[in-house]
Amino acid sequence: MKGGNFEREIAKELSLWYSKGKRDDLIWRTHGSGGRATQRAKSDKDTKYQHGDLTFSDPCVKELFDVFNFELKTGYSRKTKKKSGNERITNWCILDLIDSKQKVCIFEEMWRQAERDAKKSKRIPILIFRRPMKSPCIVVNSNIFIRLFVSLSLSKENKMPSTHRVSVHLSNGKLVSLTIISLSSFLEWAVPKDFISIGKGFLHDK
Repeated sequence: MKGGNFEREIAKELSLWYSKGKRDDLIWRTHGSGGRATQRAKSDKDTKYQHGDLTFSDPCVKELFDVFNFELKTGYSRKTKKKSGNERITNWCILDLIDSKQKVCIFEEMWRQAERDAKKSKRIPILIFRRPMKSPCIVVNSNIFIRLFVSLSLSKENKMPSTHRVSVHLSNGKLVSLTIISLSSFLEWAVPKDFISIGKGFLHDK
């Protein structure tokens, strides 16, 4: 239920972003959060636009989902008991990529899943996550972010939002550079049409 609430929340935010605040119902959850596409894929059947966690509910925003596959994650904190008997909640952290003893840390697992689903649907992976008690963030390929920054810098005065860049090993062993941005900052800064156009160009170049 927690994940479902987060998906509905983000679907509305992305709808308002795309429609410039006019509509909050353009985007909604996929059937079973992508589960239907996974099951049909096992029988070599394609369920277009049902990979990932979000899809379009109005054809006017179909162009966004022609290009991007959205994976949404919330939670994943670890609970431990203190000697007093009280519970302590420990959030996962991006620095787990560097100093965690886990073979594959939570952030890397999230991105690998986003990358796998995007590959199945021949689209670009987008990860939106929210850690417990924190604000949502969006993760995009750094090459796309740089192209978007250049495009927006040329078209209007717009300060680049604060970002954090990390490198992640994919399941196939390749290293990918990712940019992490506060979701609210990204939605305020990025222009949907530019984002889609740059995504199309990125797909063409691959």
